[in-house]
Amino acid sequence: MTPEALPPFKFPGSKRRLLPTLLPLLGDPELYVAPFLGGGAVFYALSPRRALLSDIDATLVRAHRECNEPDTHRRLDEHRRTAWTQARYARVQARASHGLSWGWCGDFIAVQQSAFNGLYRRNRDLDLNVPWGRKPWPALPTPDRLRACAERLARAELVVSSAVDVLGGVGRGAVVYLDPPYVGTFTGYGTGRTFGRADLEAVIDAAESAVFRGARVVLSHLADDETVARLESTGWTLHEVAVSANIAANGDARAARRELVGVLG
Repeated sequence: MTPEALPPFKFPGSKRRLLPTLLPLLGDPELYVAPFLGGGAVFYALSPRRALLSDIDATLVRAHRECNEPDTHRRLDEHRRTAWTQARYARVQARASHGLSWGWCGDFIAVQQSAFNGLYRRNRDLDLNVPWGRKPWPALPTPDRLRACAERLARAELVVSSAVDVLGGVGRGAVVYLDPPYVGTFTGYGTGRTFGRADLEAVIDAAESAVFRGARVVLSHLADDETVARLESTGWTLHEVAVSANIAANGDARAARRELVGVLG
């Protein structure tokens, strides 16, 4: 992937490793819809003509919107000139937690690039709380990369909404990419709760209704037996792809896992 097609910040669960599978399935849509925006790796690589991008976490939506602001560039330039330490990381993380300082997006991007494994997590007080990744010179995005992101975002509408609500307004001509959290994942941002089986079922039901209205849906998820059986029962075309885990406590846990890609419509 060229640097211009990269997202503005690191994000856990990025689907960059799945892009060779996903991009041909998504094609060249009239309208691309991403109800679980996250870091937006698929959107930035696809670079669609029109897009509707959404996440339930207002912080993530704001970070995409402001990634090319002049204050963002100034703050990132400041971060490039100074080596990072534990104390510096803690100060910037605290400043980025609630978004009240000038150049907030530059702080947010720098924290994401500096955090351990690029994790994004908040505690119940909504403070960012991922430990420092111990890199004195984190790889911060270049101005050209942020401008390229902004050019793609100029063709998109960004909203803060649940996936089910977004899918309720989707119909003919739309291609939807769904990247919901894995079942049992604590989403310590946005809702501050665990994404459960009932949540996934609600998303799949809403996606199938969108297909009935004329949309096409591509979904990626962990290939657990229950999810596979659920999608097979309603006629999804399923592909399994072996990918290595982005995040794991040890090397053995980074072994390839079964990632499911389903297509309907």
